[in-house]
Amino acid sequence: MTLLRALLALVVGLAGVLVLPSASIAEEAASITVTAAPTTSALLRPSAPLRVDVALTNPGSAELEAVTVELQLQREPITNAEALDQWLTGEDSALDRDLDTLTATSPISIAPRSTSRLAVVTEPETILLDEARPGVYPVAVVVASASERISSTRTAIVWKPDELGSRVGLSLVTPITIPEPTGALLTADELALLTSPGGLLAERLDAMAGRSVALGIDPMVAASIRALGTQAPQSATDWLQRLEALTNDTFALMYADADAAAMLQAGVPLLQPTGFALDPANFGTAEPTTEPDQPTEPGSPPDSGQDTPALPTTEELLSVPASLGAVWWPAADTVTPSDAQTLTESGSDRILLSSSNVEAVDRTPVARIGGGIALVSDDRITSMLDTTLEAGTPAEWNESAAHLAAALAIEAGSRTSPVIAALDRESSAAPQRLADTLNVLAGLPWVTPTALSAVNTGDSIPSASVAERPQSADRIAAISGMVASERQVAAFATAAVDTAAIVDARRLALLGTLSQSWRMNASGWEAVVDQFMAENRSIVDSVEVVERGQILVLADRTELPINVRNELGQAVEVVLDVRALTAGLAVEQQRTVVVVEPASTRNVPVPVQSIANGAVMVELTLTSTTGVPLGSPVFVRVNVQAGWETAGTVIAASVVVLVFIIGIARTVLKRRRATEEADD
Repeated sequence: MTLLRALLALVVGLAGVLVLPSASIAEEAASITVTAAPTTSALLRPSAPLRVDVALTNPGSAELEAVTVELQLQREPITNAEALDQWLTGEDSALDRDLDTLTATSPISIAPRSTSRLAVVTEPETILLDEARPGVYPVAVVVASASERISSTRTAIVWKPDELGSRVGLSLVTPITIPEPTGALLTADELALLTSPGGLLAERLDAMAGRSVALGIDPMVAASIRALGTQAPQSATDWLQRLEALTNDTFALMYADADAAAMLQAGVPLLQPTGFALDPANFGTAEPTTEPDQPTEPGSPPDSGQDTPALPTTEELLSVPASLGAVWWPAADTVTPSDAQTLTESGSDRILLSSSNVEAVDRTPVARIGGGIALVSDDRITSMLDTTLEAGTPAEWNESAAHLAAALAIEAGSRTSPVIAALDRESSAAPQRLADTLNVLAGLPWVTPTALSAVNTGDSIPSASVAERPQSADRIAAISGMVASERQVAAFATAAVDTAAIVDARRLALLGTLSQSWRMNASGWEAVVDQFMAENRSIVDSVEVVERGQILVLADRTELPINVRNELGQAVEVVLDVRALTAGLAVEQQRTVVVVEPASTRNVPVPVQSIANGAVMVELTLTSTTGVPLGSPVFVRVNVQAGWETAGTVIAASVVVLVFIIGIARTVLKRRRATEEADD
């Protein structure tokens, strides 16, 4: 009996050993990923085969054997955008019941952790679609292993028997910005990297130059180049010249593409740069103001004949191509009706909004909102375009591009107005991927690339209202805090000899922190906000009265040694106010104007008069010459013991007199003794 039980246990154990690997293989087979896309951008013509490129990825550690791929077709066209979305996302399973199998491949094996690519081809005589029913047709790709279905994916084809048919205008908008700026201006090294061949700005300009793509241009890029003057990299100046020569529709963004809607929701005005710190040495030499041999007045320094070169103005530094003028472009779903009204009344009456931020009667690309004009970007097409640009592999890009092509075919059959698609600011897509996508879109026979200036025309513009889309309370609170901090710095800067140098730099840093490209990087944005606030605190704490211990006053009149420290990189002019809090000490000069050189400490002697002995608290405060308080008051304990000086003087004088008397007495005694000795 014991032997029988042992044999049964051995059989069960062996069965487990044999079964477990099979289960593991089944689990790995179920994790296979499939991407599929029709070639020729989903377009299918009569007498042309249907070719679908399929990529099968086996992420597991076991080989997949006897893998086959079936191509299935639904013979009823998809007639609207919602149905297409449901098909592509797998939400609509009803269409699966009506799929016809067109082709099945021969079995293949897929090695572990590898991808197999194959083309599944169906000949025209098998497709048999009705030439009288052009449109978008569902296509399924079903993957099986050992005759068991393990995965599938969905795509679509556009059946277009002839060149005739409706077309949809497609107007693209993309930003020319710096992702997540961290400084007030770009450095020469950063500009060289961005504008040299292969750089982000250089390749983006290459991808979009001369196309029907509107460019929203960040003035920060142009200002950074111009601010360097003759020290700007050659690649940067060449890039700026190319930008200015473009034939694309263009418009200016906020500096650093700052979030204007967030400013308004934080209750602050629309912030702009106040100025730039420029090095005159980077702008050549001015024209001579005197003849070299012209005599100068006696006693005056020799005239070099040269003045400081003319520096570009703030307006000149910020100038960018703007064929469309100014257009507000807030991030998607971040605008309230109040924001839209304020923006369209502030410098431009046009604003680019996402369709989910607009409550429109129909799917219009242009709408009147109060006194302004809204250019409405289609969220659905924009999202599909962003997905295409962000695709990680060529296979995924082909798949997403086919979905986008099918979606535009649906639009061509259901609307007469153009579609606006605004590319995501946070997109990390390579410029070459953008160029490839634009080439595909331009080649679709149901799409007409359309300039944004052509969309924003016509007299019969429908009215719409702006949906309430406020930004998060945390974001608005953070922005309010930064603006309040910047105002503190601006008030403090009145003490600096060069106030503008501080104010201008902090404003540019604030605008960079408010860049909309930070919106999708919450942790990164939190870090730059903390850094901005810390830098501001460092500035306002850089000038202070140095705290010290007790001061002993022994004289009726003396000076209190007060030290003022300046850790700024420039001189400051401050007012030191000294006030005794009790009557034991009189401050003879309460207010003293002090100039403290950069990164130094200055001793300020303050004259005082003793009134009564005892401890006196003295309050020391600093203000700018305009009356702005600097730092917190400092309190110093002064121990007044003026009587000790008088007593000491009397004692010292008495000692001197006594010594003098003793000296005289000794002299008299010596002479008397000498006389007596002589008489003897």
